Amino acid sequence: MVIRHALKEDVKKIMEIYEYARRFMAEHGNPNQWGPTNWPPEELIEKNKEKAAKKRQKRGEKAEKIHAMAQTNTRSISSSAKIEITSQSEKNDKIRRAEEQRSKAKPGSLSAKANMVKDYNENKR
Repeated sequence: MVIRHALKEDVKKIMEIYEYARRFMAEHGNPNQWGPTNWPPEELIEKNKEKAAKKRQKRGEKAEKIHAMAQTNTRSISSSAKIEITSQSEKNDKIRRAEEQRSKAKPGSLSAKANMVKDYNENKR
């Protein structure tokens, strides 16, 4: 599959896809999102294409670069996430510090609310 920006000659096909989507949504209980009219109009699609092209130009993006990124096989990208291997004592130490911080939550804070839910759930058992 090739992913690329739409060209002027693609607009007719895009409009056919929107028509199919309108029919599909109406048949499945959503007749009002785009309505029975020709929404979005072809002029709006053209305007959005021009707007996107200006944004790409402003950011200095080249169509070739975007095309190359679209062709990237994500399975071949090596993970940049750092895998942290810790001992059980280090894990226990982290848990102890987290518990200490939990007890210092300011009233009304998100942490205090999370603590309230945790306490409630523990008392239900």
